[in-house]
This record gives sequence, structure tokens and C-alpha cells, in this order.
Amino acid sequence: MAIDSQQFRSALGSFATGITIVTTRDKVGRDVGLTVNSFNSVSLDPPMVLWSLAKKSQTRQAFLQAGYFAVHILAADQSELATRFASRMDRFSGLVLERGEKEIPLLQGCAARFQCKTVSCYEGGDHDIFVGEVVSFEHFDRPTLVFLGGRYAVAVEKPDLSGQETNTSSDLGRNTLGYLFARTYYHLRVRLRPELARLNLTEADSFILAALALNSPCTAHELADLVGVSGYQMTQQDMMRLAQRNLIDLRGSGGADQVVQLADAGTKIVLNIASVSAAIESDAVTDLSYTEIELLKQMLRKIIRRTKAPWQKDPLVLESSGVEVR
Repeated sequence: MAIDSQQFRSALGSFATGITIVTTRDKVGRDVGLTVNSFNSVSLDPPMVLWSLAKKSQTRQAFLQAGYFAVHILAADQSELATRFASRMDRFSGLVLERGEKEIPLLQGCAARFQCKTVSCYEGGDHDIFVGEVVSFEHFDRPTLVFLGGRYAVAVEKPDLSGQETNTSSDLGRNTLGYLFARTYYHLRVRLRPELARLNLTEADSFILAALALNSPCTAHELADLVGVSGYQMTQQDMMRLAQRNLIDLRGSGGADQVVQLADAGTKIVLNIASVSAAIESDAVTDLSYTEIELLKQMLRKIIRRTKAPWQKDPLVLESSGVEVR
């Protein structure tokens, strides 16, 4: 039966693999490297690994002639590096490198890296299979980047749900997304209130200043849409109060088309609040890994997009300015 190469590739994509960058140095001393997800272990004693390289690759001769190579298992925050080494750009430009065996380039920030001596190379269809003996390795204990279904992904530890009791009727309300979202938001805002009180700001004031930090200048109508994300309905009195304190500037005769701009004093206060908020958030996610934090943000963005009513104008995108709030 004839095998459709595209369908075969798609089927292989259902198997999650790690992402690596393999590097070496060619015979004239130039650094060479590329992104590879065909890396695998071969033996523990002696320690040996393998990876495969397309015969049509421009780096093929360098790896065939070099006696050593390095395999870098990429960390979860290195997807841009993986993309760089899969492109035709100057892959090593601007990177801070270390040097290994035979001066092969070593990348920084990865989850683990292995320096290997090439012991054999086998033909495998349209690829060459390189087998290397590991002469040294380093493990940095960082979450790893993976590839699944043609896209970068992150691996998350599966929670152990064994032994957990079934929710009782009294617990059902506390296990809903709405309750958990509201409780999280409340806890974060409560910890910010002492700073707002010190700055003599109301909750509404902080929402308005934060919205202007994202899009200033804008019309009063646009500002109301942005502030509406918080659930608060901005009034003209709110704007006048901030204008009297020289935190915002108002231009025009009033109404929906009045132009609102963040003043210098307002900018300083926004930066102050942002700094305190970042510290509060950092403390709140202390028990989460980088991968869990990024996954949580991604899921929340999807829920936000999904729960917006069809008739509702998206307050996160201002068509007139093209500014998108992420």
C-alpha cells in the first residue's frame, strides 16, 4: 500500500517529542547548528544517544566530518531559539556561547545538554542517523519544550487525583470556574488596596489609570469600554476627579468624544501600582512552575474569547487605534 507522506507526517505528529538544537564546528572553524526533534537515547552503558539529519541538509557535510557534536534539550521558554535554528538566518548571531570539546559551540539556558563523540553514522532512507557517545553532560532541571501536532507545546505534570473524595453538594459552588475566578481576583485586589489607599485612589481610579496606560490618548467612549472590562461603569465625575489631581488631561467640550490623556503624574502612579501588582502576582504564583503559569494564561485567554457575547463589542480591541490588549 502506498504511504501518503503528508498523512504519515501528520500521524507521527501525534507523538510528543522533545525539541533539541544540535551543534558542531565545521572543518574551517565555523559554528553549525540546527533544530532537531529526532533525538533519542541508545544506551546507558556506555552512554550513547542518536539523532537523524536529512541528507539534503546544508549542514550535513559539517556533521559528517566533525568528530564531536552537542545536543541541547531546550527549555520551555526557548521556542524562539528553536525557530531561529530552523530558519536560514544567521543562527548564532548575538548569542553568548560557551565552548566544549574541539571548540564546539554550547548554548545557554537549556534544560540539559550533552557533548558527544561521533562513533557511527548509518543510512536511514532520506536521513543519516548519527550515533554519539556522551563524553559529558549537564542537567539544569528546567521545564522542557516539546513538539506536538506540528506546534510547540509544554509538558505539564499530570496531577494525582487518586484518593480524592467526590464533591459534596456543599462543595459544588466552590468548584465552579466563576467562583474560583472571583475568589482569585478578590484576593489579588485586596492585597493591592493598602497601596491604593496610600496613593489616595479608589478602585475606579486605578481602573481608569490602568486603561489609559494601555491606550492614551483616547476618547471618553473608548476609555469607558476599556474600563468596562473590570465591571465598573466609568462616569464623567470619575474623570473630573482625576483631572483635578493632574493625573489625567481632558481636551474638548465633554461627552463621548472628549479626548483623555494620561498626564506625567498619572504615569508615575501607574508605574508604582504596576510594580506593586507584579510583586503581589509573583508571590501568588510561587508554587507554580513556569510551564503552569504560561499554560494558565493561555487557558484564561481562551475562556475570555469564548465567553464574550456575540453582540458584545470587544473592549480589549479598539478599532480606531488598532491597540490590542493581551
